[in-house]
Amino acid sequence: MNKTSAYQGLFFGALYTLAVGLKHAPILMIESAKQNAWHSYILGVLTVIPALWLMHRLMKKHHDKNIYELLSDSSPIAGRFIILLFSLYFLLINAHDIRFFINLINILFLPRTPMTVLGAVIIFVAICIAREGKETLTRMAQIFLFPFGTLVLLLPFTLVTQIELQNLTPVFEGPIQYLQSGFYSFGTMGELIILPLLFSSRSIPLKHSIIAILLGASLLAVMLFCSISVFGPNLTSTFFDPAYMVIRQIRITDFLDRSDLIIAALWIPVIMVKIAGSLYIVVYGLSLLHSKIDQKAIYTPAGMFSLVCSFWFFLNTNQLIDFNRIKPIINVVISLLLPLFIYLIMKAKAMFGAKAKH
Repeated sequence: MNKTSAYQGLFFGALYTLAVGLKHAPILMIESAKQNAWHSYILGVLTVIPALWLMHRLMKKHHDKNIYELLSDSSPIAGRFIILLFSLYFLLINAHDIRFFINLINILFLPRTPMTVLGAVIIFVAICIAREGKETLTRMAQIFLFPFGTLVLLLPFTLVTQIELQNLTPVFEGPIQYLQSGFYSFGTMGELIILPLLFSSRSIPLKHSIIAILLGASLLAVMLFCSISVFGPNLTSTFFDPAYMVIRQIRITDFLDRSDLIIAALWIPVIMVKIAGSLYIVVYGLSLLHSKIDQKAIYTPAGMFSLVCSFWFFLNTNQLIDFNRIKPIINVVISLLLPLFIYLIMKAKAMFGAKAKH
């Protein structure tokens, strides 16, 4: 099942941005830009759009092929090396997401459950989802993004009595800190390079990719706006999970005193789709490295290796947060410089090929 519509890809891109963007970058963004962190997502969006534009320019003459397929067909050696780099990148991203998810569940909901058990359950579900293909991933994104996104948009209205607008002033103070916060937001937005790797320009046009980023970034900004306006930037930056803390402030009725559990129940399948999507792109990339590699056969070992790497690379919560400090630098290489390199190489090859024919 590999047929996807443009709107399904749009929902997948927005969900992919939103799922872990709520959890990772906000702490560092608030430490940098304080009260202005919530709208510094604009800089992250503006940074990643040129890379997506370059990728779509390359796919323009091959509407039915994604970047992975173009690389594999145009340059058997160099193309496969670049595919391997992308696969290793998303393996690292997946390991980070899995470890963060395990820690979050262990700290907030199941403190007595061994982390290895939680990790085994998470990766088992991710493998089952990824094995069904990208159509299943996009359909699940379409199902879960709408209710979760709606809850995020309603959050300011449910917290209206607790919002203090003075926590958001002064606006645009400290341009250097604002740029630093935008750089950290790029650590999340840069992951959207997955879209041209996974989908052709016919499946998801550039317009829909940009809308996906804008939608995901808007939802992230709303959540961060609520966190800062309710708690203030100084207190919010001390939380392990600012989004969860602000959700716990919701008090609708006596019967919904723990509405945070309802919202968390919707967030869990959202992040599971993201983890499964990262696993799918890793396995898909590895299957293109050699014709004899069976894609279906390597989901389980790749998933288990992601789980092992999550414990191997990140020993504690501090290392998870510290990774977010260097993640934007990694994204500069993978999500900006590498697409530019691919674009220049493929354009040069096409130019020399045209001259050779003449």
